[in-house]
Amino acid sequence: IFLKLSGLSIVKSFTGILSDFLSGDLELTFLHLMRTYRVSNLKYIKKKKN
Repeated sequence: IFLKLSGLSIVKSFTGILSDFLSGDLELTFLHLMRTYRVSNLKYIKKKKN
């Protein structure tokens, strides 16, 4: 269940990034990508520690 949920949020953020990109808002797209990357990185680090 957890995997499905995280996968869903990744898909959600990816579609958000894609829509930002298509609307031509590159700055917003970049910020979106950075935030997504940071969040997934934090989750990964937490998993590794446990």
